[in-house]
Amino acid sequence: MNSNNRRKTVNELIRFVLVGLVSTLIYFIASNLFYFVFNSGWLATGAAWVIGTIWSYTGHMVFTYRVKANHKRMSWRFLVLSVAMLAHAQVLTYLLYDLLSIKYFYVTIACVITSPMISYPLGKYFVFAGGYGEKRNSAKQRTTVV
Repeated sequence: MNSNNRRKTVNELIRFVLVGLVSTLIYFIASNLFYFVFNSGWLATGAAWVIGTIWSYTGHMVFTYRVKANHKRMSWRFLVLSVAMLAHAQVLTYLLYDLLSIKYFYVTIACVITSPMISYPLGKYFVFAGGYGEKRNSAKQRTTVV
């Protein structure tokens, strides 16, 4: 990998982390707001997950991977990825917490560390790649000479 490609990959990873952090913050705020308003943990968690997932999908498409939208294909793939990541966290929690009796705090750290290792390549090569997922035109490319 040459230095230009390496720089692009590092920049993409930084954008990936930023979108993830904002998505987590949105989830945290939304879940607590819904809990305050409706006094239901289930409703708060579900509604915040939907809002966070929509933000994450849009943020990764536009900001992280910078691809043209093909919602017909990408949105379903992103939903599959999101459910797979939820299953990953549940299985990891079951293995580490229930079977091995590791403290829950450390289980959450394991989930936070391993989730991006799965979601980044799947997002890049499964959800937002190929077909109509070509790179978005940059501002420089969109300007036309008359």
